[in-house]
Formats: sequence, structure tokens, C-alpha cells
Amino acid sequence: MKKTFALVCAIVIALYATIVPAQEDKYEGPNSMLNLAAKDYLDVPPFEEPLIIQHDLSRLSSTMAYAQLYDMLCNAENYVGSAVKLKGPYMPYQSEAGELMHFVLVYDMQGCCELALEMLPTRGANIEYPEMNTEIEAEGLFDICNDDGVRFVALRINRINIVGQD
Repeated sequence: MKKTFALVCAIVIALYATIVPAQEDKYEGPNSMLNLAAKDYLDVPPFEEPLIIQHDLSRLSSTMAYAQLYDMLCNAENYVGSAVKLKGPYMPYQSEAGELMHFVLVYDMQGCCELALEMLPTRGANIEYPEMNTEIEAEGLFDICNDDGVRFVALRINRINIVGQD
């Protein structure tokens, strides 16, 4: 009887899992972990410069920079508020909604794999972004953001430095 009951329960759970579509959990966190009172994820005041850099990916080899950024993306909670510096090609992206987003890319040594970190300007920052694929250096504060229930990480920046152009 116990085996039959367990088997029926397993079948019901398996059927439920295949019939009911998986629902993605809506992120309930604050709009910005750096500014818990932010009205939206863009509402973060400028930070004082110069920053004391805690994670300087610009000085690492491409393999180590890629590995460090991967860890930062996977374990974002451990890095919130950390001052980060990284170097890589600038990549703009226009969403389906028409929003222009700005990323800095970090490639692995082979150049076949890349990670992107979105750059969000702080409140009042007037940043002139370069052409696509221009080598930039960005310094900022690591943040976890909430855009209408979608969780993402970003580097809050006051400015960017152009290193070179392809």
C-alpha cells in the first residue's frame, strides 16, 4: 500500500511538472542595492572619486578577468558596493522597447567566449559613449538592480575613459 501511494504521488508530481508551465519568479528586491530608496533602478546618485578599486580586472590576463567577472555575475550579492575597474570593447545594444543599453565586454583568452557587464550612469552623469568596439576603461560601483521584477547586475559609472579604437 505504501509503495502504491508513493508511486501515485510520484506520477502526480511528474504530471503536474509537465502540464503546469514553469513560472519565473518575479524579483522582489529593491530597485538598486546601492540606493535602497531609489524610485527606479536609474536613481543612484554619483559617488565620490577617486574610487579605491577593490577588483581591478583591467590588470588581469584575459582568462583571469573573464573568470573574475563570471564569479561576480554568479555571486553578485558578494560584490554589491565594490569598486570595480575593467577594460574591454564598448558595445551598445538597443532593446526591442527601443532602450539603448551600454556594455563593456570581457573576452576569454581564446576570444571565443565573452561576458558583458552593463554600465549605468549615476544620476546627473553626462557620458558621451564612443563608437562600438572602442576599447574603454570603466570604473564604478557594482550593483544589483530591479527593473519591473527583472533582476540584473550593472556597473554604476560617473564616466568612462577611452583607451583606444579598433
